[in-house]
Amino acid sequence: MNKSIFRKMFAKCLLPSMAVCMMLGVQSCLDEYAPGQYYTFTGNTVAGFLRDDADGRFSNFIYALDRAGILGELDTYGEYTCFAPVNDGFKEFLDARGMTSVQELSDEQCETIAYTHIIGHLFYCKDLSTGQPLPYPNMMDRYLVYEADSAQVDGRWVPVYRLNGAEIIEADDSVSNGVVHVIGKALNPSNKFLPDIMAEDLSISWFTAALELTGMYDSLVVYMDASYSIDIDSVETVNEGQFQEKLGNETDWWHFPKDRKYKFTAFVEQNSVYEEAGIDGLYGDYGLIEYAKGVYDADGAFYKDGLLTSEDIKQGYYNDLAKSYIREVRDVKSGEVRKDTLPGYTNRNHPLNKFVSYHLLPEELFYNSFNIVDKDSEFKPEDHFVQWNALDVEDFYETMMPHSIMRISTPTSKRKYINRKGAPLDQYNGANMVPGIEIRNMANATGTLVSGKAVKDEFATTNGTYHYINSILTYDKETREKTLNCRIRFMGSTLSPDFINSGSRGVYHADNGPLTCFKIGYCKNIRRTEQTKAYLRYYCKSFDCPRGDEINIKGQFDYAVRLPSVPTDGVYELRLSNYTMETSATGQEGVSDRAIVQIYLGVEDEETGQITYTAQGLPLDLAIFAEDPRIGNVLDNDLAKEIAKDPDNPTEEEAERIEEAKSALDKAMHNRGYMKGMDSYTGSNNLRQTTNCIRLILATDNFRSDTYYWLRIRCVSEQGSTDKVCAVGCLELVPKSVYDNEFMPEDRH
Repeated sequence: MNKSIFRKMFAKCLLPSMAVCMMLGVQSCLDEYAPGQYYTFTGNTVAGFLRDDADGRFSNFIYALDRAGILGELDTYGEYTCFAPVNDGFKEFLDARGMTSVQELSDEQCETIAYTHIIGHLFYCKDLSTGQPLPYPNMMDRYLVYEADSAQVDGRWVPVYRLNGAEIIEADDSVSNGVVHVIGKALNPSNKFLPDIMAEDLSISWFTAALELTGMYDSLVVYMDASYSIDIDSVETVNEGQFQEKLGNETDWWHFPKDRKYKFTAFVEQNSVYEEAGIDGLYGDYGLIEYAKGVYDADGAFYKDGLLTSEDIKQGYYNDLAKSYIREVRDVKSGEVRKDTLPGYTNRNHPLNKFVSYHLLPEELFYNSFNIVDKDSEFKPEDHFVQWNALDVEDFYETMMPHSIMRISTPTSKRKYINRKGAPLDQYNGANMVPGIEIRNMANATGTLVSGKAVKDEFATTNGTYHYINSILTYDKETREKTLNCRIRFMGSTLSPDFINSGSRGVYHADNGPLTCFKIGYCKNIRRTEQTKAYLRYYCKSFDCPRGDEINIKGQFDYAVRLPSVPTDGVYELRLSNYTMETSATGQEGVSDRAIVQIYLGVEDEETGQITYTAQGLPLDLAIFAEDPRIGNVLDNDLAKEIAKDPDNPTEEEAERIEEAKSALDKAMHNRGYMKGMDSYTGSNNLRQTTNCIRLILATDNFRSDTYYWLRIRCVSEQGSTDKVCAVGCLELVPKSVYDNEFMPEDRH
C-alpha cells in the first residue's frame, strides 16, 4: 500500500473544523494536508504507548513503524486499533525468514508489517464475535479473524483470545487516539489470493489441481476493480445533511463503498472425502474427471472427438485432455482472425469445469455469515424466525457455474448445510428429506497444516475464504429436481455479490443507520437509470419485512435485477415481498409513499447481453392498503374472533372452521394476485399477522433453467413524484408443483 493512501485515511479523521471545510466544497485540502500539520494530543497516543513500555517489549515493532514512515502518524489525531507484537513474537517472524535482526528488513517489508497491524477503526475485544473477521480490514486491506477460546493454566480454565492465530496477551489498552492490543507474535502479512492459500493445503490437492486445470484458478486471483473511483467526500457517512435521505417516515444517512472488491468463497472436499467415495486422484477410470462426467454428462451428450469448430463450442461441446477446441480471436489492430486452441477443460460446459465452478461463490462468506445468524450481539435473526422447526433459516446463492444456485441452511442446531431439505416439521419432508452436505467451521479446524500453520490461521485470505465440506458437492439431477423443488426465496441483500463484498449486508442499526448506495455500472446483476435512487438498507428490529435487509428504490425510478436461474424448466410464480406504508415521505399519516409501478420480465441474450422485456399485466399500485377489497387481507386473529367465542382457546370444531377460513381467504387473495406475509419471520410483529405486509405475484411464466431472466420495476406514478418508493425485501421463485399442488398446498412459511 502506498503511503498517500494511509495519510488520506488519517485525513478523514480530522477535527470537525475540517469537516466544515469539506462541506463548503474545499475537497482538495484533505489530499494536500501535510503529515506534520495533524492535530496532536497532550495525552498518551498509540505511538506513546509503544515507546513508554517499561520493559521495552515493542522495540522491533517500533523500528518497523519508523522505517515505514508512519510512527509519527500514530502520535496524531485519529481512531486506530493497533495490534502490537512483542519482541519475542517478532523474533519468530524474523527466524521464519532467515533473519537475525530487524535491521535486515527492507523498507517494503517494514511497510507491510506496519500496515498489517493497524486498522483505522476502534475494536475492543468485548465487542467482537468469535470466529468472524473484524468488520473493517487492516491497512493492507486484509480482514483479520478474531477467536475466543479457553486454556488450562495452573489447573484452572482461563479465556484465551486470538487474532489470526496470534494470542492477544493484553487487550483493550485505551489511548487518546485509539486502542492497543498486545499480541504474542507478529501477524502473517501474506497478501496471497484465495487459490494460492488453497494450493498450500495438501489435504485438498486434488481439488486445487482441478481448479488450475479448468482455468477457474484465474477467476479467483482478482481483487480490486481498478476502474472504480469515488470522491473522498462520498466515502464516509456525514451527519451534516448532504447525505441525508428521506425514506417513508424515517430519515437515514447514505454512503458509497470506498472501493469495489471481488471476493470469493470455495467449498472444498479434502482428498480423504474423495477416497471414501472411491475416487483415487484426478485422472484414470476412478479419477475425479470421470466422476464429473458421470454427473454432468452421463450420456456423453456434449462429447465430440477431434478438434471442435467454433460452432461446436457455441453449442457447448467439449473434449477430453487429449483433444482441443478451437477459439477464433480477432486482432484488435489488424482485424485479422486467428484460431487458438485450448484444452477442453477450460470450456465452461466441460463436466470438470462445471464440477469445480459449482463449488465457488462470487462473494466472501464466513461460517457465521451464510445466513446472518448471530451476526450481531444486539440483533439475532433467529429470534425473529418464529417457525424455525418448520423451516431452516436459509439463503439461496448463485454459484460460479452458469445457471446454477445453491441452498445454504442453518437449522436449529446452528450447524451449516448445503442443499439440505430437512426441517423437522416441514410438511414437504417425509420421504423427500435430504440431509445436505455439512460445512465445517474452519475457525475450529485443527490438525491440517498450511505452510506450517493450522488452517484456522489462514482461512481468511486477501480476496476470500474456503471451507471444508463432508461429502461431494454436485448440482446433479436429484439436487435440482428434489432438493431445489421448493419455494426459492432470495433476500434483497443476496441479489448481487457486490452487496455482500462491500460489507453492506447484515449491518444492524437500532434506527436511522446508514444506507449503502452503489454507482451505476458497478453492481453486478443490477441495472438502473440515472434518475433512479437505490439503496441497500440495514437490519432494524422494527422493520416489518423479512430480516429487514431490503432494497429501497426511489424517485422516477427504472430498476432491473437479474434473477438467479431456476433449477428445472417449468412454470414458476415470481413474487415480491412488500409493505404498504401507512405514512408518506413527510410522515403524514394515512398517505402511503409507495409508487405505482409497471412490472416487466426480461429475457437475456447471453451472446449480446441485450434484454428483451415484456410487460406483465397492468401497472400495480403499491400504495393500496392490504385491507382494501382489491387485496382483501384479513388478519388470522380477526378471522378467529369472528368464528370462536374464545379465539385463544377454540373448540375442535371452531379450530377446524378457523383453518378452513384461513385457507379460503388465502386462495381468494392468491386469485387476486396477492398473498399474506410469511409467518416464518417477524419484524415488530409476525409478518402474516401484519395487515399491510403482503406478497405480490408479479408474473407467472414458463422459465428455462438455461436462461437468465430480469425483473424490471419502473415507476409510472405521475411525473415529479420524487418521493415515491418501492421496497424489495425478498423475491420468491415458486414452481407450480409447490404453489398449485392439490395434494399438499403451499405452506405459510
